[in-house]
Amino acid sequence: MTHNWDLVERLLHEAQNCAGKPFAPRQYAQDLADEQGLAATADLDHLRAQATRYEARLLENGFIEPRPESEGGNGENFVL
Repeated sequence: MTHNWDLVERLLHEAQNCAGKPFAPRQYAQDLADEQGLAATADLDHLRAQATRYEARLLENGFIEPRPESEGGNGENFVL
């Protein structure tokens, strides 16, 4: 299995910095595609779906966890 490490890195970075706002993996995938100039050539639906699967895997394997309310958690964001 190959991984999109740029996308994984983006998701981890955004998890670290998402205090007070919802974690939005599909939007982060779109942003990454835009920054890399891939928006016109990449299958964005596939990239967005991949981001959602990565979110689930990161959570299931303990790489991210729900952010505590005392740290800006709102039930929709994470910490590393």
